Amino acid sequence: MGAASGRRGPGPGPPLLPLPLPPLPPLLLLLLLLPPPSPPAALALDPALQPGDFPADEAGAQLFVQSFNPKAEQVLYQSMVASWAHDTNITEENARRQEEAALLNQEFSEAWGQKAKELYDPIWQNFTDPILKRILKGVRILGPANLPLEKRQKISCISCLSQETTACCSMPGRAGTMLWASL
Repeated sequence: MGAASGRRGPGPGPPLLPLPLPPLPPLLLLLLLLPPPSPPAALALDPALQPGDFPADEAGAQLFVQSFNPKAEQVLYQSMVASWAHDTNITEENARRQEEAALLNQEFSEAWGQKAKELYDPIWQNFTDPILKRILKGVRILGPANLPLEKRQKISCISCLSQETTACCSMPGRAGTMLWASL
């Protein structure tokens, strides 16, 4: 009966052919054809935001910190505004502004951090004011500003691309089901 039924039993069958891939959406095709974004040109820190000259003693460090704080607030504010604008309206222009603000923030950190190291590295740990010591310790940390500008730009571009290429959301009423969309 097994052979007469017309059904094949287990065993080698015809080779499986690969299934054709579904066509890519036109927007994704366009993105694949575009050249990768180039990093922004080197930004110059506004002279009003650069550190001035301060005496290399505890009194000079107090003046240094008093000058640093409002300028750091200004740079951080600009960076946060650019980030918020990008996070609420993802456009190429907002991405560029966010990247420029991040690089400017790093340039600011580099300028003030280097100045703090130059003036106060040999003596800041001997200061009597613990708050002044803590602030100088933080200003001296350069973070990404330790990297050459080209590497900072490259890292910034990579992080922007990874944030902007896909988005994920869950389907209402279907826990565990995720939809991925190319932006």
